[in-house]
Amino acid sequence: PQEKGSKRKESDTIRMDENEEIRRQKEYLEYYEKKRKQEEEDIRLAKMLMEDVGEEKTNDHDEKRRKQEEEDIRLARQLMEEAEEKLKTAETGDDEEFARRLQEELNSPPPVTAEEKKNPSPFDQVSPSDMMDVSPRDKPNSKRPLSDSDFAKKLQSEEDDVPMMGTLDLNVKEDAELAKKLQEEEENRTRESSSSQSDWEREVASLKAAAQLEADEKLERARREKERLEQQLQELEYKKFQKENNTEFKTFKGVVFPSHWEKQTSDYQVFGVKKDGPEWRAIKKRFDETAPGTHIKKIERHQNRTQWTFYFLRREQVAGRNKGDPYELQLYHGSRQSAYHIILTEGFDHRVANMGGAIGAGTYFATHASYSKNYTTENRMLYCRVTVGKHGTGVPGIRMPPKGYDSVAAVSHGNGMYVVFDNHQCYPEYMIYY
Repeated sequence: PQEKGSKRKESDTIRMDENEEIRRQKEYLEYYEKKRKQEEEDIRLAKMLMEDVGEEKTNDHDEKRRKQEEEDIRLARQLMEEAEEKLKTAETGDDEEFARRLQEELNSPPPVTAEEKKNPSPFDQVSPSDMMDVSPRDKPNSKRPLSDSDFAKKLQSEEDDVPMMGTLDLNVKEDAELAKKLQEEEENRTRESSSSQSDWEREVASLKAAAQLEADEKLERARREKERLEQQLQELEYKKFQKENNTEFKTFKGVVFPSHWEKQTSDYQVFGVKKDGPEWRAIKKRFDETAPGTHIKKIERHQNRTQWTFYFLRREQVAGRNKGDPYELQLYHGSRQSAYHIILTEGFDHRVANMGGAIGAGTYFATHASYSKNYTTENRMLYCRVTVGKHGTGVPGIRMPPKGYDSVAAVSHGNGMYVVFDNHQCYPEYMIYY
């Protein structure tokens, strides 16, 4: 029962509050209705006053015009009577005397009435002869009676200038509260818009990062495919060249030597690459792309059958672990002058590598010739075949690739370096002089 009583009291209180709110709203409506009626009454009175003022002005103007017309008619009648009298006198009297008096009267001004003395006309100051020569257009300051249309326009402009009667009673406090409320709503909308915009910007940034990562991966795959196709094209050109020169593939105990190699009389022999031939153009094109502005003077091909045999076997081994793809690249290597002879005759030796290397203690190769130029003591560098296989990420100090990988690399957008830790995964095929 107590709970029911308390609930009943709460419901009564709520009902009373609602009734009170309804009553206040009715009072507001009645107040604004009275206010609206008062404004309409003020507007009506203002219009009536404006009409009365306009009517009075119109009556005064009409009365003045009527009096002026009557005075003009009176003067015209008087002049006509005098002219008739003079005409009679001229018929009976001396013609010469009449002509003289008529000329004097024409030259003398007409009599001025009391009304004209109070309100002189601008035409009173002009002689009749002047009036004969001067048109109204030549007297812009002369005052003439207004026509009905001009007077209506003037009256309308005066009515527009009459201030509205009954200034409306504006509730300043309500206007201030409304303005404050509108300002708060605008600030809330601005904050919501900026918040949603920041969320949108973060989402766009994350999408851009993901798209950039995917684009980099696609670019890397495309670059590898391009290199593979270029190598195949180069080999096809070499095969065509060898076929035209009646040469065939050379094999040694199952080892396949490059088709573009020339016949050699010793295990290691150096041959000059023919300038502007297919072999020269393929090497020069890649060199110009990665070291723009550098001119190639000479290219040598180093044919070392022993080194190639070890490289070929290691390449086949790496290909077997990677679904038949050894991922062979042609990369640049720069070194000091004394090291070139050892590398070309005996091969690379990663055991003498620098332990402070950025991604490991191995043999480094660059994708761009401009990078290898920084490590040469003279204007020449090696252009090598490198079996990269599956490459991972290197760190300083390591002497072998991570488990499951054949090499390590640091490459971004096709530019970077590869490191191998097996002497037989690289073969110094060309020496480029520039």
